[in-house]
Formats: sequence, C-alpha cells, structure tokens
Amino acid sequence: MAETDIDPPTANDLENELTALINKHSLNPTHTPSPTEGVTVHYEGDGWVWPWDHSTCDDKVRAMQAYHMDIRGWSDIAYNYLGCPHNYCYEGRGYDRRSSANGNEYANSVSFAVQAMWGERAGAKVPDNLKRAVRFGIDLLRSKGGASSKLHGHRDWKSTSCPGDELYEWVKQGCPLPYVAPPTPTIPTTPEECVFTLEELGTVIDQKLQKYTVADNNHDGQVIAWHVAAQAYASKRFAEGADFETVKNEVWNKISPLWS
Repeated sequence: MAETDIDPPTANDLENELTALINKHSLNPTHTPSPTEGVTVHYEGDGWVWPWDHSTCDDKVRAMQAYHMDIRGWSDIAYNYLGCPHNYCYEGRGYDRRSSANGNEYANSVSFAVQAMWGERAGAKVPDNLKRAVRFGIDLLRSKGGASSKLHGHRDWKSTSCPGDELYEWVKQGCPLPYVAPPTPTIPTTPEECVFTLEELGTVIDQKLQKYTVADNNHDGQVIAWHVAAQAYASKRFAEGADFETVKNEVWNKISPLWS
C-alpha cells in the first residue's frame, strides 16, 4: 500500500483543537465573565480541624488545585480567590476569568467565586480574620473584575449546605468587615510627655478632634479629643509652676473658639 502524505497541522488547526478541548469542559476558565450577579461565597465542605498553622495553607490551596485539575479535569482551581483564617487571600483564577465552582453553567458565567478555607470539621466559630480575607477577595473582584454588589452563597445556586450556616448568614448581611474598636487615647502623665506650648495647643486640639470625633460628631468623642490635648498642656504648665486658675484660663481661651 502506498504511503499517503499527511499535511502537518497549521497554527489555526492547533488553535481550533485547543479551543475544542477547553470547550469540552463546560466549566471554561478562559471565558470572560459577565458578573452581573456579583460574587458567590463557598467553603471547603468537611474542611480541616481548626486551628492549624498558616504554614500549611499554601499546601491546602495546592491540594485543591491538584484535585480540580487532575481529578476533575479542569484547567485550574475552581475559585477566583481563596481566603484563609489567618487573613491571607490567595489568587486562584483571578479577576479576569470565570469560576467553575458555582454549580452550573449560568452561575459560573454571571458570578465569581471566593472560597473561605473553612468547613464543618473546623468545629469553631468562623474567625474574623477569615471573613476579612474573603472580603478582600470580594473587593478585588468588584474593583478589578467588575463584579456587581450582589452576593450569594453556593447554596443559592444548587442543593448544598455550602458555605455553612454561619458564613451564609454573613453573606446575607452583605459580608460586613468585622468591627475593630479604635485605640483608646493615652493621656500624658509626666512633664516629659507634655510637649505642647500654648501657641500649639489650638492646632493640636483641632487635629485630635479630626482624629477622634466620630462621623456623627458625637459629643463624647469631642470631649475625649480636647481633653487629651488640654491635659498634656496643663501638665506641662503645672510642672513649670503655673497655678490652676492661670492654666484653666489659658486652656479655655484656646479651645473656646472651636465652639463659637
């Protein structure tokens, strides 16, 4: 039988074959998302027993990636970002590729996916630092990926317990950042700590008002602000031998214009 010459594949042929191979998997990471449904929050099902050291988080992410690629046949880890309980956010597919984690073709095309590295076996309250890391991923997808403000739990798209009741309730609340109490101002107590002159006092008080006064101009915040500065100045003046009435008048003459 005579041999038949076979033309080698062209670059266009190879590109078409690659596209067909990728499209064979319905969860296509190269497809540009249209994230009108924002971001969907997930967790790792059974997960791991908490606590664990942060040094193991890299390996956990790599293990998920290997499972998704080698066992599920996807071209990358399913999530766009992953947040760990130590307040670190890992990049998965990033902000310019659709996820393959949301459970169906439509959900993957309209919503990014962020995984909370948590699960049922953790056996503890979800740490605030985990929420902060997940929220960081959400904010990245909004600012760089064009995700809308909508939020979902995985269970919104399919029948599943993911992302667990506590995280799902947090999602329904809008994934708020955990509250961090502002530091308590320290009132100087020694002459060495009291560095304000009378001329500087008004400026210092004004700066402290801006720092400590809360958004609704809470009166208590203002009192704390000028009290810190006033006591610093007064302590210095007392150390210099000034009497109470003199210092009181000096301080009041400086701060009274702020309320005029």
